[in-house]
Amino acid sequence: MILADTSAWMEYDRGTDSPAHRKLVELIAGGGQNVAVTEPVLMEVLGGANDDQNHQRLYNLLTSLSWLAMNPAADFEGAARINRVCRTSGVAAPGYIVCMIANIAMRTGSEILTADQDFHRVAELFPLKFAAMP
Repeated sequence: MILADTSAWMEYDRGTDSPAHRKLVELIAGGGQNVAVTEPVLMEVLGGANDDQNHQRLYNLLTSLSWLAMNPAADFEGAARINRVCRTSGVAAPGYIVCMIANIAMRTGSEILTADQDFHRVAELFPLKFAAMP
């Protein structure tokens, strides 16, 4: 399963033709069975919608895909641990939402599809896997 993070969806929504955008187009064109969303991603993507029509279009698309539900106790603790380990190891600590999405991906064995370098900093210290991009 591929967990597409917020930055990948922003690339998709803007039609940037970036590697993350092209990968999402490929996954969705293939039926979307291998791409997943989680609560923090949905929140951030919808928060970035520029009007009600875009909000509804994004909501309909994202909620039609596979869902990787949060496990609140495990994911909040895991996000805090990722942030702390990065910070105390001298790696620039990513924000808590990035840490949360990274923890959900690791807990579910999913690969991250991202255009955000913060996830690569997490991967310096944790076994975060990345989706291959064209």
